[in-house]
Amino acid sequence: MSEKLQIHDHDPIVCKNCHHIFHGKYCSECGQKAETNRFTIKHIIETTSHAFLNVFFFFERGASLTFKELLISPGQFLRNYLSGKRVSHITPIGYVLLVGTISTLLYTYLGDEMMMNMPFGEQLVNDKNKIISTKDIVKYITEHQVLSTLIMIPLTSMVTQRVYKKIGYNYAEHLVVNAFLLSQQSMINSFFMPLLLISDSKLISLAMTFVSYTYLTWSYHQLFQITPLGKSIFKSIMAVLLGYLLLILFSSLVGGVVVGVLHAAGKLKH
Repeated sequence: MSEKLQIHDHDPIVCKNCHHIFHGKYCSECGQKAETNRFTIKHIIETTSHAFLNVFFFFERGASLTFKELLISPGQFLRNYLSGKRVSHITPIGYVLLVGTISTLLYTYLGDEMMMNMPFGEQLVNDKNKIISTKDIVKYITEHQVLSTLIMIPLTSMVTQRVYKKIGYNYAEHLVVNAFLLSQQSMINSFFMPLLLISDSKLISLAMTFVSYTYLTWSYHQLFQITPLGKSIFKSIMAVLLGYLLLILFSSLVGGVVVGVLHAAGKLKH
């Protein structure tokens, strides 16, 4: 499967996206390329610059369809995407950038009032009478949502590749899977953000965490389809929990970095 398929103009080809039979390098029905090989790290790097242009200069086609299918049937969508049904959907990195931009804009609009109601402790670090609150850390991470997601994707992919090693997906394919799923998780969290403006923010925060991680568990179960059902659910929960532990470690690391950045910038509270 790693060898690149050679396409000749005279060879009849069945489009992996719409199943139309055509000749040439592009489907005459939907426009998808004839060559839709397995994802590799090289392929992901090559499509990154294209995704940046699509997201920041116009709303890339397929974003709404991608969101809908990831919400309703994430496992089926991801299997189809990995197998070659791609032309109607936004690219993985494009979805990361788009969702990150939406989350950042939403935070910019609601951030100050939202942070006032979030259930954080008053003090995280006390360094020579200078205090950094947990809110400072969360604010910094939220303002850099795209960067945070881009860092979490390869870490989470290491977990899922290990947990589901018998499935046969390569690391690049796990990157694609988690780029979509972690972005969709962020999108789900974004729907809860306005609700954090109400007084009972602890309940909203718990609901947001429960819904987003239940979504990840369900998505892994749908995608990898391990039998029996109990084993599939167990592996899905294990992948999510290990990913959550990585998130905690990552957040701790970022917290330390933020402490240093805010300290250097003189923005610590007295």
